[in-house]
Amino acid sequence: MVDRVTHQGDAVVIETDNRRDYAVGNRRLLIGIGLAPLAWVLAEIVGYVLASRSCEPSTNGLHAFGVNHPGVALVSIDVVLVVVGLVGLYTAYSSTQALRDDHPPGDYRVEQESGALPPRDMGGDPTFTRSRFVAMTGLLASSLFTLGILLFGLAPFLLDLCNSAP
Repeated sequence: MVDRVTHQGDAVVIETDNRRDYAVGNRRLLIGIGLAPLAWVLAEIVGYVLASRSCEPSTNGLHAFGVNHPGVALVSIDVVLVVVGLVGLYTAYSSTQALRDDHPPGDYRVEQESGALPPRDMGGDPTFTRSRFVAMTGLLASSLFTLGILLFGLAPFLLDLCNSAP
């Protein structure tokens, strides 16, 4: 791709820009790999603090605020955080789909198929770029962390959150 042609005396200078805009930006990759783990951390922290403060007898011991029905509050918070995790999962999935057929510049396989290079065994797929790795890692991480948030949401249905020993 030629960006600019200039004349310097008798010489013609052709300036090119070999940079390429990939289908997925760094922000999108960061959202795909980081949103669900962030939601999971929030579910952990909010869940533990809310359950501990809401289940203390009388005036909450430390004068902290609690809720009358911690199970309903925890399920409500977990539903919101599951949606946040699913947004991260969808972002990671759409990133992997956008990068599925994308080839980086200077790709060995493309040069080999075009006849520019002789065939040889590279030992792996050189088209598995950093962006693809981050997108696939985000897909795996978002799936696992969203499942973890769902498991936190099951606790109020299976356990008595304020079970006090006699």
